[in-house]
Amino acid sequence: MPDSSLKELPVFLGRFSRTFESAYDRAMSSSSLIDRFATTGVIKKELVSPLNLTGPLARASGCPADTRLDRPYGAYRNFAPEPSMRKKGDVLSRFEVKADEIRASVALILSLIENLPKGPVFAESTGYAGNGGSSEVTNNSGATGYSLALIEAPRGQNLHWVYLKNGIVDRYKIRTASFCNWQAIEHAVIGNIVPDFPLINKSLNLSYAGTDL
Repeated sequence: MPDSSLKELPVFLGRFSRTFESAYDRAMSSSSLIDRFATTGVIKKELVSPLNLTGPLARASGCPADTRLDRPYGAYRNFAPEPSMRKKGDVLSRFEVKADEIRASVALILSLIENLPKGPVFAESTGYAGNGGSSEVTNNSGATGYSLALIEAPRGQNLHWVYLKNGIVDRYKIRTASFCNWQAIEHAVIGNIVPDFPLINKSLNLSYAGTDL
């Protein structure tokens, strides 16, 4: 990414943040929106652990779990995002958590820009096998072994598992956040009217394709 583009990002993000905050304030000052969002689609905190719910969905229900903070990886070891959590578990809480995470992302990007080294940026392979991975997995040709990694995606925690056999990918498995988070919707819709289903569904931001992997 050229330095000229990096210099343009703070200017763009400044404009974006002002527009975003203006839109957010308008939304939060709308009594009809608050009436529609508040107490709708509640997911109780006691469901988070047994269903392995993660991401904004879990954080809006009073669970602070975030892989970027709990098991930092990559740049998150030195640049942790600002945590956000609500306790009511409704559509409004999920709306607020996601808004907070947009703000945290802007702050994180600005911080990274300030601390990036000058000149070309590239990633060097270290042979790191990931959390719990076999030490047999290296950069050597013909390696055999496995690696397991957890990351925090926009919907929540993703799990990636890869097995190399003689240097060739033999098995690769992904478990997305949606695979677990879909289980929450049957609890969230209880006691709500039918027209609220699309609102609840979209507030959970679930992926069909992510579940089918």
